[in-house]
Amino acid sequence: EASLRSAVPRHRAGINQSRLQVTSFCNMWCSERKALLPKRRSHFMHHRRWDNALFLHFAVDAAQLQAKLPRGLAVDLYQGVALLSIVAISECGIEPRIPLLPLSVQAALAVSHHAVNVRTYVRPIRGNGPPGIYFFSLDCSTGLPALGARLLFNLPYKVASMSRTHASPESHSQHEFISQRQKRTIFRTEPAGAFHAVWSAEGSLQEAPPGSLAEFVVERYCLYCERGLVLRCLGAAFLKLKRLWRGDIDHAPWPLQRARVELLENTMLRPIGFEAAEPFDAHYSTGVGSIDFFFAG
Repeated sequence: EASLRSAVPRHRAGINQSRLQVTSFCNMWCSERKALLPKRRSHFMHHRRWDNALFLHFAVDAAQLQAKLPRGLAVDLYQGVALLSIVAISECGIEPRIPLLPLSVQAALAVSHHAVNVRTYVRPIRGNGPPGIYFFSLDCSTGLPALGARLLFNLPYKVASMSRTHASPESHSQHEFISQRQKRTIFRTEPAGAFHAVWSAEGSLQEAPPGSLAEFVVERYCLYCERGLVLRCLGAAFLKLKRLWRGDIDHAPWPLQRARVELLENTMLRPIGFEAAEPFDAHYSTGVGSIDFFFAG
């Protein structure tokens, strides 16, 4: 009995030591996890879904593309190749995130539209910011979101007339997307930009394999943009005078399929000095849900 009593404190000490080790491990894991996560400052936008996205990829001259980028960004190459992409997509439930405004009111302000963007892949020259996306144009079919994003964040939104059809919506097998940019706006005359594609999806849905071109182009979770007037004024007020701002994007990985595409018209690259040849690769995604945007400075 005496030996049993003497063993109990040692047993309890062992339990306490094990708990201490587990707690220490959890604290260490949480600290490392927090260190990996971006420091988010402001949640400024929420999208309920991105649906039926077509990704077209074009190889271009790296030096010519670099000359189009703002200072502070460098072209991010895939196996030595510079890329431009055109993405045609439907964006559903676009809600602003306005401090102190009830979420029910913000949800009531939600809009949905079709969109076509022209983008490339970049990395910051200084600092340790993640690789991301730089947009040359963001065409959409609704005017108010385009105006707000352009004025507040200097994102290159433009208004276009768009339509899309699904020949077989249940199987997502046949799609057509047509976009024609409005040349005249209340601010200025826009360069022409037309897009007309027909495509079908092939194969099964799967996430992009590690190291693949698909992963390089779709698994990007931040964007870079030059500061517009509003952000420059805010930057001056808070003594943060960086030329660029970064937005972090949260969503699930894209489920992808191969896409067989017929491009009937494409002048989307012409305003930035490139003539579009046939895309050398294309992907289709049924979409992702719950997308959140954070201003990261």
